[in-house]
Amino acid sequence: MEAMPITVVAHCVENQCKAVDLREQDFTACKDDSDCELRAISCCGWCGSVNVGNSYSVNTTAEFEPCMDAQPCPDIECPGDGVVAAEAFCDSNGHCFVREKG
Repeated sequence: MEAMPITVVAHCVENQCKAVDLREQDFTACKDDSDCELRAISCCGWCGSVNVGNSYSVNTTAEFEPCMDAQPCPDIECPGDGVVAAEAFCDSNGHCFVREKG
């Protein structure tokens, strides 16, 4: 089964953790692909391959940071060869999104 792009993430809104739809946020607004960058779903980053199922995309100038009070990440050996199989792009609705690289 193919991984689906992440569309909902946790975000602190008015001092409450809430699920927010990335397709509706100011911090994902864009005009072209160069406005967008990939972010890892895990606060510790990617371990192994970067793919559609473990990434989301925001505007390169966004101050969106869901991991502000995260615990330090453990030192671990990551499996895989670090293949980047996803890319950030600006969709037709003017929001950063993730798609399979290819």
